Amino acid sequence: MDRSHRMGQKKTVFSYKLITKDTIEEKIQALQKAKGELFENIITHDSSSLKSLQESDLEFILGGD
Repeated sequence: MDRSHRMGQKKTVFSYKLITKDTIEEKIQALQKAKGELFENIITHDSSSLKSLQESDLEFILGGD
């Protein structure tokens, strides 16, 4: 993707990411989506939401086993 954008480019550039079923890329995408949703659900403007985190949630976010 980085090579498709050039400074001064005036035309629209499309980038497609092909993910095949039952591959590591599919698993990575699912994990990224799950972590993103968890992050969106726990991060708010007040600090009270941080108290509702479980140790397992933090391990999941940080990639622990």
